[in-house]
Amino acid sequence: MNVDWSKLEACGGCASADHVPTAIETLFTGSPDERRQAYWQIDNNVIVQGGLFESAPYAARLVVDRLLADPHKLNLEILDLLFELANGSALGKIIEHGPLHGQSIQELCRKTVSEVLPIVVAAQTSAIGSERQTIDDLLESYQDEQV
Repeated sequence: MNVDWSKLEACGGCASADHVPTAIETLFTGSPDERRQAYWQIDNNVIVQGGLFESAPYAARLVVDRLLADPHKLNLEILDLLFELANGSALGKIIEHGPLHGQSIQELCRKTVSEVLPIVVAAQTSAIGSERQTIDDLLESYQDEQV
């Protein structure tokens, strides 16, 4: 999806979302330390304390597309980000820029994350520790929905 990341709201308008695509790629290709740093670059801009900003649905789309292309790259940082995107709140705000203009930030994030739930379910049986807990929490958050 072609979008000008510099126009998307991040961190309540206090930051640019320009770095988000690179940070997302690092979630899939980086070392564990690089992945943790990339996660926080996304979490502290796209999502802040559970609040979703305009860049969140675009970030969700990048993560989901990348994960659909290579499900074996699923890791704790990606799981944590999926959980935050699926469970964040945008207080009814809609997207103002790019091809997703006019759509609900929160609904779009949740719907987009739901596309990879089969991958998450498949990973559940072999996951342990924090990964297992995050998977369980993510799946529980969709428990009452038809996806």
